[in-house]
Amino acid sequence: MKMKVPKVLIMLFACIAIITVSSYPAMAGASAKYVLPILSLSESVSSISELEVALVDARTPTPSYERKDLLIVDGDYYQLQAGKAAKKDQRIHDNICSAALAGVPVVFVGPGYEELYADLGVKPQTVEVREGDRFVEMPCAIHAVKIMPRNNGSGQPYIAKYTIAGDYKQLTKNTFSYVRNWVNRTNSISEPAPIPLAQADREELGLARTSSGGSAYWNEFGSDEWNSGDAYSPKGQFNVQRRYLRLMNDNSYTYGWYSCIVQLQTVPGYVAYGGNGWRASHHYADMPLDEIYSSQTLIDYDPTTTSGTGTMGYSIGVTAGQSGASVSASFSESYSITDVKVHDYSNFYYDQVKWGHNINESRDAGKYTYYAKPGYTFRTSNSMPGLVYGYYQVCWAKKIWWWWQQYWQPEFRLADYMYLAGSS
Repeated sequence: MKMKVPKVLIMLFACIAIITVSSYPAMAGASAKYVLPILSLSESVSSISELEVALVDARTPTPSYERKDLLIVDGDYYQLQAGKAAKKDQRIHDNICSAALAGVPVVFVGPGYEELYADLGVKPQTVEVREGDRFVEMPCAIHAVKIMPRNNGSGQPYIAKYTIAGDYKQLTKNTFSYVRNWVNRTNSISEPAPIPLAQADREELGLARTSSGGSAYWNEFGSDEWNSGDAYSPKGQFNVQRRYLRLMNDNSYTYGWYSCIVQLQTVPGYVAYGGNGWRASHHYADMPLDEIYSSQTLIDYDPTTTSGTGTMGYSIGVTAGQSGASVSASFSESYSITDVKVHDYSNFYYDQVKWGHNINESRDAGKYTYYAKPGYTFRTSNSMPGLVYGYYQVCWAKKIWWWWQQYWQPEFRLADYMYLAGSS
């Protein structure tokens, strides 16, 4: 049986939901206590109110999920029915874990995600916002994770994490669009290259990575994202995506080398909220590598201070004979700097990489979506955890008569464990 879902039901994300491109039949006689709404998403759906729902029994074995599916969990319901404190129904918990380990994206709305993440062996992101001289936890409506297992079962999986700022009790239909876009991005990620089994065995034993006989290369192994959602409305939206790459076949028993591409996207109010007068003006990204662990050392980064038109390309990586590396490997990236000035505030002495992008608010770069992709390479000890810090801030501008009035959003801090060498 299918029925149209009232908006208020969807807004509350009642119980647990699965979004998929195919529909599931209702199960007769499902107990109301264990009923889960399954949302069917078609290509023509443009708002949450257009979704259709079918019912299944949560006590049954996990359905045959596909990676294009999306499992949405109401944290309040989960804590009440399946959380360790409740000790009521382990089957709901087991079904969610089974789906996540099969590669299905799991999206937690509200609380409860920490417990499930711990059972999955995934450490959640920490998102904090500056208030005066201290940082306090930032309210987040969504915490999501997607685990992409290796084809041959060896090595660590690709783990993508995602958070959306805001109060989960005040979700809008836009929140659904943000989640759907994240799923589409994760679906576009190619299957991660498998780590050679002998090398995977060494990592499991806590030993240094070594060469499997092949050439050194960079392998992308994870990502995390933060989305402002509608927290900055009507000024715009600010999105931060960090992609992590590991140097494979590095021939080192002492160090591990990693690179991070910091993808910064400004979506000004002119684009995000129906053509209003708000534009993007600045954004900053600051990564102090040794803030927590002094073993993290800045090796390379790009771009440096520059301005111009067109597309800027760069290449970063490691060079044999420098900073303890015995192999050479690099990769390239590029992005537009038309009507943008890049200010480099990095400092090798402090192992800090920091960029400011000064966007011309009166030109298209400020009026429309702008996407910057600077990157850096760092070295870490094989015996130290892999906590990665980043501080980010965005500034909007609106024209008042003949001058631009600027508005700086509070700086926020994003911390994440990305399973670097030696991390648990």
